[in-house]
Amino acid sequence: MRHQDNQRARGPSPRATRIGLLIIVPLALVVGVRTVSWAVPKVWSRGETLTADDLNRNFKSLDDAVAAANPWLECGTLESLRNGAAPCEVNDHPVDQYEYGFKYNGPEVHPAACLQWNVGIRIINREPYMVNSDDPSSGAMQLGGAMFYTNTNAADDDVPAPCAANTWRHRYWRVVGGSVVMDLGSNGCVNQPIYCRRR
Repeated sequence: MRHQDNQRARGPSPRATRIGLLIIVPLALVVGVRTVSWAVPKVWSRGETLTADDLNRNFKSLDDAVAAANPWLECGTLESLRNGAAPCEVNDHPVDQYEYGFKYNGPEVHPAACLQWNVGIRIINREPYMVNSDDPSSGAMQLGGAMFYTNTNAADDDVPAPCAANTWRHRYWRVVGGSVVMDLGSNGCVNQPIYCRRR
């Protein structure tokens, strides 16, 4: 009951906000109401032509407004995914209500997926970014990212050696010829911060 009260106090979810804005804005355009002009850069007058560029700018503005109202917040660490009430879930931030992410190779949060197979836990960026890019002119860059894993059958994530307690093994991954390759090395064993954002 307390969780539901907190959710009501925070207001509607980002998904509900986006749906509401997508309904209200076109309706306002039809009836000529300009009260939503704060949310979009273009409000049309009666008889004015709709253009794809204007519509795309408006939808981009709505997405930006939703993102600003729903920022990524640090909510735990890798260990929170291992030691929580459920594997791959941060306590007080259930996966059906929050998505997870991490920062690596830059200041932006990468949305991430937490995965379980028969043994262990892995967290990996959902959207690939450029790796193997120390020399962009070499043409060797590929799409890939970072993976953190623990308690798997791999020998390099064993605790207490080679990974200390409360740490996970990091490895880079990349896509080569349609297959995932993990041959770009590792930055060792870490306990990365985890970020959460409401769905």
